[in-house]
Amino acid sequence: MKKLLSTLIICTLISPLIISCDSGGDDTDPPMTDDTSGTDDTTDDSSDDTTGQTDDTTDTTSFYRLTREERRTVGGPLFAVLEFEYNSQGYLVKYVQDNIESGLVSTFEFEYEEDRIISASRGGSVFADFEYDGDLITVQTGFYDPITLRQEFFYDASGSLINEKVYTNGTYSCENNFVFDGGNRIVWDYACQVQYFEYTHDNMNNPYKDFYPIGFATIIAEGPNNVLTSHETLGDVTITNTYIYNSLDYITQRNFTQGAFDYEYTYTYETLEL
Repeated sequence: MKKLLSTLIICTLISPLIISCDSGGDDTDPPMTDDTSGTDDTTDDSSDDTTGQTDDTTDTTSFYRLTREERRTVGGPLFAVLEFEYNSQGYLVKYVQDNIESGLVSTFEFEYEEDRIISASRGGSVFADFEYDGDLITVQTGFYDPITLRQEFFYDASGSLINEKVYTNGTYSCENNFVFDGGNRIVWDYACQVQYFEYTHDNMNNPYKDFYPIGFATIIAEGPNNVLTSHETLGDVTITNTYIYNSLDYITQRNFTQGAFDYEYTYTYETLEL
């Protein structure tokens, strides 16, 4: 799902993390079993948002891992492996990105106070922190020497994100406007007042849907379902995602074409004992 929110938030704050916005489905428990394949049901009615989900356990001696393997051709060699580890409360605690082609491995960790993410670190150094109003993030500050990026977020009365203002080293850069449907799924974003992105979704489970506390999930537009299509209106470019789901309606495979590549992402889910 290529949207400005990914570009400015994920690709500025988390973009060093390169967490792409994939979406899943309803509120069923996640496919956290030692069988990482699940029972796949092939269908073209799917989308690209992925949110890890947890079961009801409060046992802090176990945690969960979602692994995403990325290929630029169907059945081709791996070019990246992403591992997301989260605790028994369902929150992301560590993210590891292994770029097979370059050999670069990056590890990111997240710190919480109760159920609110307060900072993100890379290699032990904080590169992003957050300010809140209740459970909603109002300011995210990213530190990318020599650049400091400040993002201010504004919401409607229901808590849906409607506007983001971006400042670079204290100077106003641009702002973005967003529209969500009644299912908390992004349907439009107006990228820095330059171009529109429009989205459609499936009704299946987003692997990442409970991956983050509500405040963080809101600013990265991580809804409960998966993106079927993303349409960039300025260049009239549409990306269509097709998926394979497991028996719990979580995606195990995503395929899409972008530029010269036919991408294939595969997802596995594990419960790990410490």
